[in-house]
Formats: sequence, structure tokens, C-alpha cells
Amino acid sequence: MGPLFDPQHPLPLIIAAAVALLLIGLLIFILVRLFKRRGDRRVIAQDERVAMEREWQFAAAAEQLSYLRDPLEVAKEISSLMREYLSMNVLAVYAGRQRDERILNVLAEGEATDGKASHGPQALPGSFPASLISEYQQPRLTNLLTLIGSGSAGSPEGPGHRSYQTSELAEGGGPAVSRPKDGRVAILPWRGAFEWMGIVVATANESLNSEMLGRYVGPLTRLSDRLAVALEVKRGKEDLDVASERAMRTAGFYRSLITSLEEAAPLASVAHEVAMLVGSDSAAIWRVDLGSSMLRMVSSHGLRSAEFLPLPIGQGLAGTVAQTDEPLAIEDAPSDPRCLFPREARESGITSYLGVPVRSGDQVIAVVEVHTAERRVWERADALALKSAAASIAEVVKSTDARGSRLRVENAYLGLAEAMQRLLSREEVLEAVVEVLGHALGVSRALVVGINQSGSPDPVTHEYRGHATTAAAAVSLKGKVLASLASAVANGEPIALADSREHSLLDPENAEGLSVLSELAMPVKVDGKVRSIIYLHQCDRFREWQRDEIEFAARVGRQLSLSLTNLGRLDEAARDASKAAAHIAELERRLARLERRLPELEKAMANAREAEEQARGLLAAAQAGEAEARAASEATVRAEEELRIERDRLREDEARVRRSSQQLLEINRLKSDFITNAGHELEASLQSLIGFVEQLSQGIYGPLTDEQFDALRNIYAWARRLKSDVEWLIDYGSTRSRRLETGGEAVAGGSGSS
Repeated sequence: MGPLFDPQHPLPLIIAAAVALLLIGLLIFILVRLFKRRGDRRVIAQDERVAMEREWQFAAAAEQLSYLRDPLEVAKEISSLMREYLSMNVLAVYAGRQRDERILNVLAEGEATDGKASHGPQALPGSFPASLISEYQQPRLTNLLTLIGSGSAGSPEGPGHRSYQTSELAEGGGPAVSRPKDGRVAILPWRGAFEWMGIVVATANESLNSEMLGRYVGPLTRLSDRLAVALEVKRGKEDLDVASERAMRTAGFYRSLITSLEEAAPLASVAHEVAMLVGSDSAAIWRVDLGSSMLRMVSSHGLRSAEFLPLPIGQGLAGTVAQTDEPLAIEDAPSDPRCLFPREARESGITSYLGVPVRSGDQVIAVVEVHTAERRVWERADALALKSAAASIAEVVKSTDARGSRLRVENAYLGLAEAMQRLLSREEVLEAVVEVLGHALGVSRALVVGINQSGSPDPVTHEYRGHATTAAAAVSLKGKVLASLASAVANGEPIALADSREHSLLDPENAEGLSVLSELAMPVKVDGKVRSIIYLHQCDRFREWQRDEIEFAARVGRQLSLSLTNLGRLDEAARDASKAAAHIAELERRLARLERRLPELEKAMANAREAEEQARGLLAAAQAGEAEARAASEATVRAEEELRIERDRLREDEARVRRSSQQLLEINRLKSDFITNAGHELEASLQSLIGFVEQLSQGIYGPLTDEQFDALRNIYAWARRLKSDVEWLIDYGSTRSRRLETGGEAVAGGSGSS
């Protein structure tokens, strides 16, 4: 056999060498790849350990974070922890509730305060609508441009992801934060206690992924609980401040309302207090006139125009409130079609309007309204406060009406009593009765129907008629009509009918002919029998007869009864005098006695009237004195408190002045001692200097030239002069020290005596 490798043919050798080299290279590649994979696993494991360690440290730090009251501080702590342990810079911490209109950036509040917020076309907004929070339920990575509104189809969230438009997110204003340079951000949703929720927007590095974001949900939940508690505390404090302010306004309103009751026209000042209650620029009160179906402004505050035309019920803003019996809140009143005079409203400073009805029972008697010059969204609390004020204003209105009605009735009754005392005939008395009742009660028609001895009614001869009211002629009220009327009041009780269409004391023909809508019949008894009927008609409206009106008519009836009784007695006396001629002398004696007693009776009656007037004056004075005493008592209490505070302050000032005086005396004493001691030291030094100069001038230390002797003589003269000045300084310091001691004792004595 030949050799294995023939030198003449080297190709097999070359092939073998190439195969060997290839095998060696492959082995080296495999070894390198194996070592590289092992290194990559080691790096991945190291990164995993670092990430787990960061996660654990972040969770531990989240557990150790204390509960704070300021949401901004909690948000800053969250930002600091995420930057320290997760290497993520927090760009925004949004927080809010589902029922809120907008979700706010908590960090933006602090940046707005510090003045460091950045604004730009690609900046995070300060708030966004709360309805959009539902789109972020899980942690995710996204591009900042997609988040703030670029809407690129190539974003990591895909084309189906909704991108917020910048105008939509930035609505409502507020500071914003600049975007990161690489544009990659992490979205971490959170939900905390008390229904608070939101998202955390932070920068994301390249190694961060959605799986790693999920690890931070647990620690972030614990941090969000701290943030939710701080937000709830802040919201509660704000609500408490608002409630406290409203409570103070309400208390001030009712205090002022109670004070205004003592005024002659309480409604004049109520409008100002209503404006203060809800914090409006102006307010007004409209009274409802049921007779004319009109509203008239009776009180206003803050309006630029003082005159407003009356409004029919159902027209205008106040008329709408009176008709619907419901509150009316309008943000832009002049633009509302129910506003009759928009230009006048703007000129009067009325932009936003809130009005509520004032009820008395089931009836609207007034409308109270408030206005602002700037547009304002009225809150439910404003309407509730105004409703509460309207209930109190209703009592003020009723009290004012009752007081005016009582005063009118009292004045009318006193006038009637005085008129009846001066009248002597039955016709004059009846004429006075119908006139007084017609004017005092404001009725359309007042009649007096007489009943004769047989029980039959007499024709109507005395009548009061209001404006545009037809006369109840005797031909209209006679016969069966009057007999029916007399029968209705035979029991002696008054009859008040609010609606004569349903039932009337007249027959339908007479009631319709006389246009009677409401009527009141008051029987007048003489000697226990009904001898007259006071008959009142209301023809222009239906009328609910009030108790004081019926009582006034009854009092007039009693006065009429007394007058008719007296007139009857006088008639009987005259008839008896004409029939019994035999008793003329006795009657003359009786008349003489009556005439003698008449001045006494008149005097007694005058005294009684005077006593009544004095009693009323004393009552009014007592009421005024009570009000003054109450005000004086309150002023005295306030003055005593102010005097006590002033006394304590004066005592503190006195003690402070005394301490300052002692300190100044001590300082001055130390100054005097220093001057005296320094003077003695200087005097001793100068004495030594003078002694040396004298020795030198005497030649003890050797002969002197003329120039040296002149110099020594000048030194000696100046030393003597300086010594004289020092002696004066010592005397001045000693004298000043004695004066200070004497002055200090005087000051101490004066302070002790005070």
C-alpha cells in the first residue's frame, strides 16, 4: 500500500485541515454562545432581583408613609417614592370622584402656587372630565402625544384607543406639566377610600413593561388610601367652612329680622338682609294684591333703578313665581323669554335671578328674589336658604298686615264712638254707622236694615256705596227679600259668606243684580231682640272675612245697639212726659237731676277716654323703654367686656413699662458708675503724669534745654487742664448716680401707688 497522504496529491490533506478548522471554529462558537447565554441569564436574573428589591423597598416605603392632611404633600410623597425606588418621574397625580364634574391634578395646585407650572402645546392638563376616567382601568404604557391628543394611529394603544383632545382636557384651565423627552409615559390607575379615584402619570424607561407595572398596583393602592384620606379631610374642611359661613349668614339674617320687627316699616330693611344671606348683589320683595291680581315691589336693596312697574300675576319673573308657586333660578335672566324688560334689567344690575314664593297657608302673598350683576350658577343651598327666609318673611308680612289692620280698626272704632256720642237722632247714628263701616273695612256696599216692633223689616234708607257700585234701592230690598234676611239672623249670630254664588242671603235675582260676591250680615240687638241688621257687600272680588273684621263689625253693632237703646229711652221718656201731665213736676226734677249728673258723666267719659289714651301712651312708652333697656343691656355687656379687655391690656402695659423703667434706671446707674470709676482711673494716671513732669522740670533726671523745658511746661499745663476735666467728670457721674437713685425710688413709689 502506498502512504495515507501522498505528497504528490495534497488535496485530501487540505480537506482534512479545513474540516478540522471548521470543527474547531464551531466548537469555539458553541462555547462563546453558551457563555453569552449564561451571562444574559445572569444579567436577567440580576435585573429581576433588582426589580424585586425595588418593588419590595417601594412597598415597604408605602407602608411607612404616614397619613397627612394635605393632599399636595401626599402627592409629593408619592412622587418622591416613585422617583427614588422606581426611577419614575411623576408628571401628574389626578384625583376625583365619579360624581364630580372634573378630575383635578393634585400636583398642579402646588405648581400653580409655586409659579413653576409649564404651559405648552404638549403639556398635561390641570383637569379632565370625570367621565373619561373609566377608560383607564388597568396599568398601561402609552405615548404622551396620544394621551394629550395627537391621536396617531401608530401609538402603542392602537387605533382603537381614544385620544383626548387638548381642548377637551384643558377645559377648566389649570397648570400643566411638561412632557418627557422620549414621550413614553406610564398610566397607573388607583382607587382609594371614600370613593376617591384617579390616575398617576409618570415617565417610563425602556426596561419597563406592562407586567412590571402590574406589580406596583398593590403598593400604589396603599399610597392611594393615604391620598384619599387627605382629599376627604380637605373636602370635609371646605364643606365645613362653607356650612359655617352659611350658618353665620343665617344667624345674622334672623337676628336682623327680629330687630326689624320693632321698626315701623320692617320690610324696608329685610331686602338688605336677604341679599347678605345668599351673598347676592341686590334683592327685592314683591307683594301680591289678590284683588287686582298684580304684584308691586315694596322693598329693594342694591338695584340701580328704584322704580319698577307693577306686574300682573303670571307675567315677568316675579309674576311667574307667584303663579307657579315654585322657585325660579335663571343664570342669564335678561335672555330669558319670561323677562318682560331685559334692557331695564341689565341697567338695574340684574343678570342672574333667583326667586321663591312667600306663602301664607296655601296662598302666595309675596315673592322674594335676589340678583347678581355677574353670571352665577345658583346652588341648591342658595334656594334652600331663600326658602327658609321666605317662611320668616311671611310671618313679618302677616304681622305687618295684622298690625296695620288692628290700627285701622282701632282708629275707625274710636272715630265711630266719638261720632255716636255727638249724634242725637237715629238717622244720624245710622248714617255714621254705614260711613264708618264702609271706609274702615273697604267694602263695596254697607247697609243698615231696621226691624220694627212687629218683627217685619223696614225699607233700606241708609247706605254706603264704594266707587262704581250700584245703589241698593229700596225697591230692590223689600218684602220677601228683607224677611228672609231677618229670618237668617234671628238667632243673633253673624253670617259671613265668602262666595255668594253658592249661597246668598238674597235671592239669586237680587244677588246678581247687585253684583254681590261676598256678604256679611251682623244682627244688632236692642233689649235682647234683633232690631237692626248691618249688611255688608263685596262686589269687586271674593273676600274671606277675617276674624278681626267680623269682630270690628260686632263692636260697631254693639255700639249701635247702645246708641239705639239710648235713643229709645229718650223717645220713651218724651212720650211718657207728653202723656203724663200729672207727673210733669216729677219729671222736671228727674230731668234736673239728670242734667246735674250729665256733666259728671261727660267728665267721667272724658276722663275715661283720657285714661285710655294715657294707657296707650304708657304702653307704647313701655314697649319703647323695653327695647331701649334691652339695647342698653346689650351695650352695657359689650362695654363691660371691652373695659375688662382694656383694663387687662393697661395692666400688661403698666407692668411692661415698669420693667422697662427699671432696666433703663439700671443701665443709667451702670453708666454713672462707669463714668465715676473711669474718672478716678484717669485722675490717678494724670496725677502720676504730673508728678513725672514736675520731677523732670526740677532737673532730677538731668538738665533740660530751653525747648525741652517749654515742652514740659506745655505738658504740665495740659495735664492740669485734663485733670480738671476728669474731676468735673467724676463730680458729674456722682451727681447723676445720686439723681438716678432718687428718681428710681420716686418711680417705684409712683408705680406702687398706681
